Amino acid sequence: MPEDLRTIRKRKGMSVNQLASRSGISIATLIQYEKGEREIPPKDLRRLAKVLYIDEWDVNPRSSPPPPPPSRKERPTMPPRPQKKPPEEKKPPPKSPPARETQIAYLLTLAARFDVDRAALEAEIGKPLEELTQKESRFWNGRYMRRMAEERPPKSPIDRKRAYLPEGVDGFELAYL
Repeated sequence: MPEDLRTIRKRKGMSVNQLASRSGISIATLIQYEKGEREIPPKDLRRLAKVLYIDEWDVNPRSSPPPPPPSRKERPTMPPRPQKKPPEEKKPPPKSPPARETQIAYLLTLAARFDVDRAALEAEIGKPLEELTQKESRFWNGRYMRRMAEERPPKSPIDRKRAYLPEGVDGFELAYL
């Protein structure tokens, strides 16, 4: 029983481009043959049969048109997309771990530069130094460091002049010699 050119080509796993290049028939003509718009002449029928490795009478000279694509009503509807989960409540940030010994020691050193003893420092902070967290310790260390930088006298501009030495020898070269 002869079959349509389209079904034979698909069964053989060939594309229209491959069939056109192997048979020497243009792509547009092959598409017309497959849609049933034109009847396949015997000359082209022999070529197609040879390329598809079938007998000439296995190909229907006038193919039936391809089935129409399914309409929207016939197509199965896709299931609805899953809804996004509502955002969960954010957890509060974890508490800062207790201050390290080195942080407390550095804070005491900075406070000592301003003649503030441990008791006065604890009174200023509002809690004993052992109960400080790392974050609080960083804050107080930074505060004392900024205070130290503000109270430091400004640097005087350097008043160096080039050394007047014979033959253009500068101070570094003189030290080397």
